[in-house]
Amino acid sequence: IRLRPLLDKEKQLGDEPSISPSPDGRTVQFAQTALAASTVSFDLCVSGFVTQLDFMNESGVLPLLRGCLAGKCVTVMAYGQTGSGKTFSMIGPEENVGANSKDVLVDSDSVPEVVSKLCSNICAKQEQRQGLIPRCIKKLFQTIKALHAREPSTRYTVSASFVEIYNERVQDLLSNCKPLNVRQSPQKTFFLEDVTSIPCAREQDLMAVLATGCYNRA
Repeated sequence: IRLRPLLDKEKQLGDEPSISPSPDGRTVQFAQTALAASTVSFDLCVSGFVTQLDFMNESGVLPLLRGCLAGKCVTVMAYGQTGSGKTFSMIGPEENVGANSKDVLVDSDSVPEVVSKLCSNICAKQEQRQGLIPRCIKKLFQTIKALHAREPSTRYTVSASFVEIYNERVQDLLSNCKPLNVRQSPQKTFFLEDVTSIPCAREQDLMAVLATGCYNRA
Protein backbone atom coordinates (compact mmCIF):
# COMPACT_ATOMS: atom_id res chain seq x y z
CA ILE A 1 0.00 0.00 0.00
CA ARG A 2 1.21 3.51 -0.85
CA LEU A 3 -0.13 6.43 1.17
CA ARG A 4 -0.92 9.67 -0.62
CA PRO A 5 0.12 12.95 1.05
CA LEU A 6 -2.47 15.66 1.57
CA LEU A 7 -3.19 17.83 -1.45
CA ASP A 8 -2.79 21.60 -1.19
CA LYS A 9 -6.56 22.13 -1.19
CA GLU A 10 -6.93 19.59 1.61
CA LYS A 11 -4.32 21.41 3.68
CA GLN A 12 -6.12 24.71 3.09
CA LEU A 13 -9.30 23.13 4.45
CA GLY A 14 -7.43 22.13 7.58
CA ASP A 15 -7.59 18.40 6.90
CA GLU A 16 -5.18 16.13 8.72
CA PRO A 17 -3.86 12.68 7.71
CA SER A 18 -6.16 9.91 8.94
CA ILE A 19 -3.63 7.14 8.38
CA SER A 20 0.10 6.78 9.01
CA PRO A 21 2.71 4.08 8.26
CA SER A 22 4.73 2.27 10.89
CA PRO A 23 8.54 2.61 10.94
CA ASP A 24 8.93 -1.03 9.90
CA GLY A 25 6.99 -0.44 6.68
CA ARG A 26 4.61 -3.32 7.36
CA THR A 27 1.57 -1.79 9.04
CA VAL A 28 -0.57 1.32 8.87
CA GLN A 29 -2.46 2.90 11.73
CA PHE A 30 -5.77 4.69 11.30
CA ALA A 31 -6.44 7.80 13.37
CA GLN A 32 -8.07 7.14 16.69
CA THR A 33 -11.84 7.23 16.62
CA ALA A 34 -14.44 7.19 19.34
CA LEU A 35 -13.87 3.45 19.52
CA ALA A 36 -10.13 2.91 19.20
CA ALA A 37 -7.22 3.25 16.83
CA SER A 38 -6.95 0.34 14.42
CA THR A 39 -3.88 -1.15 12.76
CA VAL A 40 -3.75 -3.16 9.52
CA SER A 41 -0.79 -5.18 8.25
CA PHE A 42 0.48 -5.35 4.66
CA ASP A 43 3.47 -6.85 2.86
CA LEU A 44 4.72 -3.32 2.27
CA CYS A 45 3.56 0.12 3.32
CA VAL A 46 5.32 3.25 2.03
CA SER A 47 4.66 6.87 2.95
CA GLY A 48 3.37 9.47 0.57
CA PHE A 49 6.77 11.12 0.45
CA VAL A 50 8.74 8.21 -1.02
CA THR A 51 10.22 9.01 -4.44
CA GLN A 52 8.94 7.34 -7.61
CA LEU A 53 12.29 5.58 -8.05
CA ASP A 54 12.31 4.25 -4.49
CA PHE A 55 8.72 3.13 -4.87
CA MET A 56 9.64 1.13 -7.97
CA ASN A 57 12.58 -0.49 -6.19
CA GLU A 58 10.49 -1.38 -3.12
CA SER A 59 7.23 -2.35 -4.83
CA GLY A 60 8.37 -5.76 -6.09
CA VAL A 61 7.76 -4.91 -9.75
CA LEU A 62 11.38 -5.56 -10.84
CA PRO A 63 11.27 -9.31 -10.06
CA LEU A 64 8.00 -9.46 -12.02
CA LEU A 65 9.70 -7.79 -14.97
CA ARG A 66 12.49 -10.39 -14.88
CA GLY A 67 9.86 -13.12 -14.65
CA CYS A 68 8.12 -11.72 -17.74
CA LEU A 69 11.35 -12.02 -19.73
CA ALA A 70 11.68 -15.60 -18.47
CA GLY A 71 8.34 -16.48 -20.04
CA LYS A 72 6.01 -16.05 -17.05
CA CYS A 73 2.66 -14.27 -17.08
CA VAL A 74 2.76 -11.32 -14.68
CA THR A 75 0.34 -8.60 -13.64
CA VAL A 76 0.74 -5.28 -11.84
CA MET A 77 -2.54 -3.77 -10.68
CA ALA A 78 -3.26 -0.45 -8.98
CA TYR A 79 -6.40 -0.44 -6.84
CA GLY A 80 -7.89 2.50 -4.98
CA GLN A 81 -10.64 5.07 -4.91
CA THR A 82 -10.79 8.07 -7.25
CA GLY A 83 -8.12 10.60 -6.31
CA SER A 84 -6.00 8.16 -4.32
CA GLY A 85 -2.97 8.48 -6.61
CA LYS A 86 -3.21 5.49 -8.96
CA THR A 87 -2.34 7.45 -12.11
CA PHE A 88 0.58 9.17 -10.39
CA SER A 89 2.00 5.85 -9.17
CA MET A 90 1.51 4.02 -12.45
CA ILE A 91 2.26 6.72 -15.05
CA GLY A 92 3.21 10.02 -13.43
CA PRO A 93 1.78 13.50 -12.76
CA GLU A 94 -1.59 14.25 -14.34
CA GLU A 95 -0.11 17.04 -16.48
CA ASN A 96 2.37 14.55 -17.96
CA VAL A 97 -0.32 12.18 -19.18
CA GLY A 98 -2.73 14.75 -20.57
CA ALA A 99 -5.55 14.26 -18.09
CA ASN A 100 -7.21 17.41 -19.42
CA SER A 101 -5.99 17.21 -23.02
CA LYS A 102 -9.46 16.48 -24.43
CA ASP A 103 -11.04 19.39 -22.56
CA VAL A 104 -9.59 21.54 -25.35
CA LEU A 105 -11.22 21.09 -28.76
CA VAL A 106 -8.72 19.70 -31.29
CA ASP A 107 -9.37 18.68 -34.87
CA SER A 108 -8.45 15.21 -36.12
CA ASP A 109 -5.36 16.45 -37.95
CA SER A 110 -3.85 17.78 -34.73
CA VAL A 111 -4.37 14.61 -32.68
CA PRO A 112 -1.00 13.06 -33.69
CA GLU A 113 0.70 16.27 -32.54
CA VAL A 114 -1.09 16.11 -29.17
CA VAL A 115 -0.13 12.45 -28.72
CA SER A 116 3.47 13.23 -29.68
CA LYS A 117 3.55 15.93 -27.01
CA LEU A 118 2.12 13.54 -24.41
CA CYS A 119 4.76 10.98 -25.36
CA SER A 120 7.46 13.60 -24.92
CA ASN A 121 6.04 14.55 -21.52
CA ILE A 122 5.93 10.96 -20.29
CA CYS A 123 9.46 10.26 -21.52
CA ALA A 124 11.27 13.41 -20.46
CA LYS A 125 9.27 15.96 -18.48
CA GLN A 126 10.00 15.74 -14.77
CA GLU A 127 11.74 12.40 -15.29
CA GLN A 128 12.16 11.92 -11.55
CA ARG A 129 8.36 11.85 -11.27
CA GLN A 130 7.79 9.14 -13.88
CA GLY A 131 5.54 6.32 -12.71
CA LEU A 132 5.97 2.56 -12.79
CA ILE A 133 4.90 2.01 -16.41
CA PRO A 134 7.40 4.33 -18.18
CA ARG A 135 10.13 3.20 -15.80
CA CYS A 136 9.34 -0.45 -16.54
CA ILE A 137 9.35 0.25 -20.27
CA LYS A 138 12.83 1.73 -20.02
CA LYS A 139 14.03 -1.13 -17.79
CA LEU A 140 12.47 -3.72 -20.11
CA PHE A 141 14.46 -2.63 -23.15
CA GLN A 142 17.65 -2.14 -21.12
CA THR A 143 17.34 -5.71 -19.85
CA ILE A 144 16.57 -7.11 -23.31
CA LYS A 145 19.69 -5.37 -24.66
CA ALA A 146 21.84 -6.83 -21.87
CA LEU A 147 20.41 -10.33 -22.34
CA HIS A 148 20.93 -10.17 -26.10
CA ALA A 149 24.56 -9.14 -25.58
CA ARG A 150 25.10 -12.28 -23.48
CA GLU A 151 23.08 -14.59 -25.72
CA PRO A 152 22.98 -13.17 -29.29
CA SER A 153 20.93 -16.11 -30.54
CA THR A 154 18.02 -15.25 -28.23
CA ARG A 155 15.31 -13.01 -29.69
CA TYR A 156 12.63 -11.10 -27.82
CA THR A 157 9.44 -9.75 -29.37
CA VAL A 158 7.55 -6.92 -27.67
CA SER A 159 4.01 -5.90 -28.60
CA ALA A 160 1.47 -3.78 -26.76
CA SER A 161 -2.26 -3.30 -26.42
CA PHE A 162 -4.08 -0.68 -24.35
CA VAL A 163 -7.68 -1.29 -23.29
CA GLU A 164 -10.06 0.22 -20.79
CA ILE A 165 -13.10 -1.05 -18.92
CA TYR A 166 -15.54 1.86 -18.82
CA ASN A 167 -19.22 1.59 -17.85
CA GLU A 168 -18.81 -2.21 -17.81
CA ARG A 169 -17.65 -2.20 -21.42
CA VAL A 170 -14.18 -3.12 -22.67
CA GLN A 171 -12.89 -0.70 -25.30
CA ASP A 172 -9.75 -0.55 -27.41
CA LEU A 173 -7.85 2.68 -26.73
CA LEU A 174 -5.64 2.15 -29.77
CA SER A 175 -8.53 1.84 -32.24
CA ASN A 176 -11.04 4.66 -31.73
CA CYS A 177 -12.27 3.11 -28.49
CA LYS A 178 -14.06 0.33 -30.37
CA PRO A 179 -15.91 -2.13 -28.10
CA LEU A 180 -14.25 -5.49 -27.56
CA ASN A 181 -15.71 -8.90 -26.78
CA VAL A 182 -14.20 -11.11 -24.10
CA ARG A 183 -13.89 -14.68 -25.40
CA GLN A 184 -12.80 -18.01 -23.96
CA SER A 185 -10.41 -20.18 -25.96
CA PRO A 186 -10.62 -23.98 -26.24
CA GLN A 187 -7.75 -24.05 -23.72
CA LYS A 188 -10.07 -22.29 -21.23
CA THR A 189 -8.08 -19.05 -21.29
CA PHE A 190 -9.69 -15.67 -21.81
CA PHE A 191 -8.78 -13.18 -24.52
CA LEU A 192 -10.05 -9.99 -26.17
CA GLU A 193 -11.28 -10.63 -29.68
CA ASP A 194 -9.72 -8.38 -32.37
CA VAL A 195 -7.82 -6.23 -29.86
CA THR A 196 -5.17 -4.00 -31.46
CA SER A 197 -1.62 -5.21 -30.88
CA ILE A 198 1.28 -2.92 -31.85
CA PRO A 199 4.80 -4.36 -32.40
CA CYS A 200 7.32 -2.30 -30.42
CA ALA A 201 10.96 -2.67 -31.44
CA ARG A 202 12.18 0.29 -29.39
CA GLU A 203 11.47 1.98 -26.09
CA GLN A 204 10.09 4.99 -27.99
CA ASP A 205 7.54 2.76 -29.79
CA LEU A 206 6.12 1.48 -26.53
CA MET A 207 6.07 4.98 -25.02
CA ALA A 208 4.07 6.14 -28.05
CA VAL A 209 1.51 3.37 -27.46
CA LEU A 210 1.24 4.47 -23.83
CA ALA A 211 0.74 8.11 -24.85
CA THR A 212 -1.93 7.19 -27.42
CA GLY A 213 -3.87 5.16 -24.89
CA CYS A 214 -3.61 7.91 -22.27
CA TYR A 215 -5.03 10.43 -24.75
CA ASN A 216 -7.98 8.18 -25.61
CA ARG A 217 -8.94 7.30 -22.04
CA ALA A 218 -12.45 8.23 -21.02
